[in-house]
Amino acid sequence: MTKAISEATGLPIQTRATNKAYATGWDTLFGEKKLKDRVKLGVSPSTDVQNVDCRTGEMITRENDDV
Repeated sequence: MTKAISEATGLPIQTRATNKAYATGWDTLFGEKKLKDRVKLGVSPSTDVQNVDCRTGEMITRENDDV
């Protein structure tokens, strides 16, 4: 295995191994789908708000949508 070398500095690039705490933190930040209502988005009640997952392109829906 070879170490990656930074082209800018010529020094080896150091990274940490992924652990359970890192994975849990990642899921906390990016895993949960948090949908905002129209008031928090600052849009008119007549606006059609569609939530799309940018990674998959799928529509995100929530239970008991009050639209």
